[in-house]
Amino acid sequence: MKKTLYLLCSLLLCGIQLLAQNLQVNTATTLTMTESCQMSDIVIESSITNTSSQPITFVWQRTENNIPAEWASLVCDNITCWAPTKNTNSFTLNPGETTIMNIHFKPYQTAGTGTVVITMFDQNNPNNTVTITYTATADCSIGLENSNIAKNAIRIYPIPARDNLNFDLGKITNARFVGVYSVIGEKIQDYYIPSQMTTFNIPTDCLNAGMYFVRITDNKGNAILSKAFSKVE
Repeated sequence: MKKTLYLLCSLLLCGIQLLAQNLQVNTATTLTMTESCQMSDIVIESSITNTSSQPITFVWQRTENNIPAEWASLVCDNITCWAPTKNTNSFTLNPGETTIMNIHFKPYQTAGTGTVVITMFDQNNPNNTVTITYTATADCSIGLENSNIAKNAIRIYPIPARDNLNFDLGKITNARFVGVYSVIGEKIQDYYIPSQMTTFNIPTDCLNAGMYFVRITDNKGNAILSKAFSKVE
């Protein structure tokens, strides 16, 4: 009898562990970024994958939105970037499917630190839960030209993309490579940017519909910009 109970308990524990694995966060669960307060957006990126063998309806909730009064924050999932007042959403992920879960902090040229906490769970089993904490700092002592990610200087369009993705580097002169990645971080393709080239495009017609990231780096592999984009048929 004791052995039977022990076996039953072991199976239940294993079931709980497997259930928790249905939600896989593809980044750290505590994310931080410091940028110039002159940035229109401070974007902290994450993604979550359904690792189960069944479609699951997930719910995300913004359980904390502790930001300066002058700021705004937006939650972006695989559907859209929602208005600052949107604090929850639900959608279905098929087995192996991934959703972005990004936070856009808008500091409006105001120094400070803001934290947003997103809790995501299985609609049919709230115990299957993950929590991601995003903290952004806007520092007005950092000039836009020294910003870690020159989002205001680089244009990437159209988003969503169909056949091509266009790049306008503006005044950025040290960009040498563009990498295309899946939302779980798998590199799909690398492209070389010739010196002095500031406008170019890369083909996207060979990509399946879905979410991807592009990462622009210099010749030493230092990141200049990372941005999510969607591909449509």
